[in-house]
Amino acid sequence: MKESKFVLLTFPEGFDSLTAHYDPSSGLSAPNVQLLYNSASESSQQAYTMVSAALNTYENTFCNRFDINASDDESAVFDLASNEDVLGNFFSELIPMLLLMVAFMGCMSIAPPSIAGEKERGTIATLLVTPMKRRELALGKVLSLSLFAMLSGLSSFTGMMLSLPKLIHADELGMDANIYQVSDYVVLLLLIFSTILILVSVASIVSAYAKSVKAASTIMAPLMIVVMLVGMLPMMSGTEVSNLAYFAIPVYNSVLCMSQVFAHEASMASIVITVVANVLYTVFGIWILTRMFNSEKVMFSK
Repeated sequence: MKESKFVLLTFPEGFDSLTAHYDPSSGLSAPNVQLLYNSASESSQQAYTMVSAALNTYENTFCNRFDINASDDESAVFDLASNEDVLGNFFSELIPMLLLMVAFMGCMSIAPPSIAGEKERGTIATLLVTPMKRRELALGKVLSLSLFAMLSGLSSFTGMMLSLPKLIHADELGMDANIYQVSDYVVLLLLIFSTILILVSVASIVSAYAKSVKAASTIMAPLMIVVMLVGMLPMMSGTEVSNLAYFAIPVYNSVLCMSQVFAHEASMASIVITVVANVLYTVFGIWILTRMFNSEKVMFSK
């Protein structure tokens, strides 16, 4: 758990007197100022950079009469980040983006053939004239496609979690990559599945609008770039978010929440808001898809 959010600055006792009487040419160790921080915390890292820069500037104007984080003891530790913090920070920046990309690619591979492909082949007309209500057809399409996409997402998630410790050589670095509990994996799967529901609904809407599988794939290509950029946002802006409104933004909320889970920073409020928002967006997407299925102009466009 990242408990160190800021920095701890400690001066030796009698610092003013020690620096006033210290002779840089004496060859003796200068008074040492200790600056403790947590490199796995964005706020702590930023505070460390600012304070360290200010101390270095002051040291230069003070004729180098003191040192910063200098110690003859090799066991001295100034970075309080644990192996758990380091690995959690690394996983939080990389895995959510990869999971989002894999999930979207899975939706891209199954949605266009299922909807746009039937429009292109003309078999969609057979489904539309059946006694089934069109909202039921739309719901069935989304749920069936979501099931296949979830199986793909589950497979990708399992493969990533099993292979990443070997890819980063955790054993060789003396790190224990088993830093998550069963509850963390359950929450991650819940986030992944709720995200897939949104992606499937978007892919289904695009496929219903397109006239062919090729046209649907062409439209979804730019969306893939947008999804990749959204997946990279936590890498650039960090995971420390105080405004819960961010967890209501579709897709970004899932990436942000997954990043917080990997970084051991997620709260129950952010998880609930993210999942509920994803479900509501999915319902809205199904409603739009139903309206499109009810439109003869859309479904039989050439």
